[in-house]
Amino acid sequence: MVADTYHSLEYLPYVDNTVTPEQVAEVESLISNELRNTNTTAVHPLVENLLPLPSSRSTSLLSQEIERYEEEQPEEDEPIIDGIDTSRYSDDVDNYTNLSYSMLEKRNLELMAQNQQNMQASWRRHLQHLGEVETNYEQNLGDKRIRSEEVLSERKRRQLDFEPVGEYLEHRWRDGLRSMVNMGMNSEMK
Repeated sequence: MVADTYHSLEYLPYVDNTVTPEQVAEVESLISNELRNTNTTAVHPLVENLLPLPSSRSTSLLSQEIERYEEEQPEEDEPIIDGIDTSRYSDDVDNYTNLSYSMLEKRNLELMAQNQQNMQASWRRHLQHLGEVETNYEQNLGDKRIRSEEVLSERKRRQLDFEPVGEYLEHRWRDGLRSMVNMGMNSEMK
């Protein structure tokens, strides 16, 4: 956040037009010194309160499952050429097996339909929550933009108000230097 209580007018971007490479190098060195003392890889502690991140445990379980899947060797080295195995649906299999498969399939479809409604409701709640989070972020961003514009306009006003005073002081300083040089030259000539 930009501090608006800092009153230094060493660099006035609305009045001064040029920035020297030395000034840029000095600013970059100050930034790098500050970043060297700051841990930029860690997440800010308030982020966890505002937007909880997935725990490392679930990530490790996922990585373990991926590793297990990659290490798993296929039971058969032969590729499936015909696609779906239809041998269990042939006439050789008794009707009881066919009936049990059909009952299991019906049960699975009913559970899927029941879970689908629950999942849609959960999905809608989650989307609503995400919409609220997005609205909150947009509102905070808008507030910060307004505050930033206020600070920048106040700085611009101060700098433009300082411009005549700065020119007057610079002319007085130059005139003072000239008079000192002239006095030195006059004393040397005597």
